[in-house]
Amino acid sequence: MSKQIRLILTLVATMVFAFVGTTWAQDSELPPPPDDLAEQLDALLETFYTGENNYGTGAVLLVQGPDWQYAKAAGVTAVDSDEPVTTDMKFQIGSNTKMMTSTIILQLHEEGLLDVDDPMSQYLPDAAARIPYGENVTIRMLLKHHSGIWDYVDGTKTPEVLQDGLFWQALAGDIEQGYTPEELVDFIVENGTPSFEPDSNNEMGDPNFQYDNSGYLLLGMIIEAVTGENVEDVFAERIFEPLGMEDTYFETGVAPEGMTPRGYYQGQDTTDFNLSMAWTAGAVISTPEDMAIFIQALLNGELYDDPATLDLMKSDPQMFAPTGGNYAMGLQDKSYGSDLWGHGGQTLAFESDVAYSVPDDIAIVAWANTAESPVAGAASSVATILNPPPDIPPPMSINDIVGMTIALQQYHATDDAANMTSIATPETYTVTFSEDGELTIQADCNQVTGTYVADGNNLSIDLGASTLAECGPDSHSGNFLSYLGSAEAMAVYLGDDSTTINVLIISSEGSLQFTATGE
Repeated sequence: MSKQIRLILTLVATMVFAFVGTTWAQDSELPPPPDDLAEQLDALLETFYTGENNYGTGAVLLVQGPDWQYAKAAGVTAVDSDEPVTTDMKFQIGSNTKMMTSTIILQLHEEGLLDVDDPMSQYLPDAAARIPYGENVTIRMLLKHHSGIWDYVDGTKTPEVLQDGLFWQALAGDIEQGYTPEELVDFIVENGTPSFEPDSNNEMGDPNFQYDNSGYLLLGMIIEAVTGENVEDVFAERIFEPLGMEDTYFETGVAPEGMTPRGYYQGQDTTDFNLSMAWTAGAVISTPEDMAIFIQALLNGELYDDPATLDLMKSDPQMFAPTGGNYAMGLQDKSYGSDLWGHGGQTLAFESDVAYSVPDDIAIVAWANTAESPVAGAASSVATILNPPPDIPPPMSINDIVGMTIALQQYHATDDAANMTSIATPETYTVTFSEDGELTIQADCNQVTGTYVADGNNLSIDLGASTLAECGPDSHSGNFLSYLGSAEAMAVYLGDDSTTINVLIISSEGSLQFTATGE
C-alpha cells in the first residue's frame, strides 16, 4: 500500500472519528462506574486507537468489577466505514490463546494424562528428534519459555537478523496462506537456530527466557497427541462450553468476512491473516465479555479440580520477564507481585490485553484493531487508575528540622554496626539546629554549643563551649559528642507512621539515630 493511499485512508478515518463517538453496552445488570472513574477510563480508551503511528480505527475497553461494569467502544470498524465499533464485536485474541493452551496442558497434568516434567519427545518423538536440543526439552520448559527453541513467528530477535520469522514473510507475501502444525515445525527446523540450550542460565545465574511461539505450537501438538482430538474441539470441550463462552471459537484458517472489524498493521489491511499460522499460540477469536468470563474463571480456580494446579500455573515466575510482568506458565503477573494476572495478545491485525485483579475481583479486557496499539498496557493502566500509587512526599532536609529538638534513640560505632546501643533517656541527649547555623546540645549532664554547615546531605559540626561536668559511669556523653564532632552526612526522613521525623547523622566514627521531639 502506497504512502499516499495510507494518508488518504487515515484522513478519511479521522473525518469519520469526528462524527462517531463512544457507545455504552450495558448487557450486565451492574451499573456503570462513578463518573470520575468513567472519565479516566474514557481518556484511556481514546489512546488505544488514536495518536501518531497508530493505524487503528477503533477500540474496546471492558472493566468488570463486583459492583459496577465499564463497557465502552470507540471509533469505527474500518478506515472506509462509518459503522461504529460495539463492545460485543469479536476480535482476534492473539497470544491470550496461550493462557488457554496452558490451562488445557495443566488439566491433562491434573488428570494424570501427562506430567509437566515429561520430555517433549515422549509425545512428539519426530519433532523432538528434528529440532535442535529437542530431546532435552520438557513440557514445563515449553510452558515457561525456557526451551530456547527458535521462534517461528517473530524469528531471530537480534539487531543483526531481523524479520526472518513467518509473520514477516507473510506480510511481504501472502497473509492468507495456511499451514499445518507439521509444516510450522518444518519452518522452525529449516530457518532458525536455538536461542540457548534448554533450561540454561544466563551470566547472572537466572534462567534464560525467550518468548517463544514455537513452544506453544508444540504444546498444541502434545494436546492432540494425548487426547486424540483436534485442538479446536478440545478447546471447546474443556473451556468454551463449560464456561458458556458462546461467542468464542478456535479459528483454523481465515476468519469469515465480517466476523471481526477490519484490522491493520502499519496501514495495511491484515484482517485476512490466516490464523493457522498462530494455531495454539494465538488463533482464538472471542469477545470482551467471553474473555472476562474466562480470565475470572481461570484465576478463581474454576477450570481445575485441585487448587494446587492453579498454584502450579502461577508458580516460580520469571521475574521482570521481557514480556512485561513476572511470567509463569502461560500466565503473567502484570503488576510484578500484586496479583494482576493475565496475558497480552497480538496478531497481524489486532492488539489486546486481558487480566484479572485477584484482590479487587476485577476483570479487564481491551482490544484495538491494529497490531501497534498502546492497548498492550491496558491492564496495568487500568490497575493504576483503580489503585493510584500513594503520594510520595518530597525529600526532607535539615530545613525540615530547624528549630526542632532531636533526641538520640540509638547509636553504633562504624566498625561495630551490628551492636546498636539504645538510649534509655533520649531527652538527655538532644540537638537543636537553629536557623542561623548555631547548635544547642544536651549531652547527658553537659550543655554544649556549636555551629553547623549543611549542604544537601553533607553535614559538618564544630563543637564549642561545654560545661565540662563529670557525668555518671554509664554516660554516653563522650561517644555522643565525639560522633557529632566528626559528622559527615545526615538524612531526614519520615517514619513508618508518616508523621514521626527521623534523623540519621553519619560520622567517621559511627552513626547516631534521632527522633524529632518538636519545636
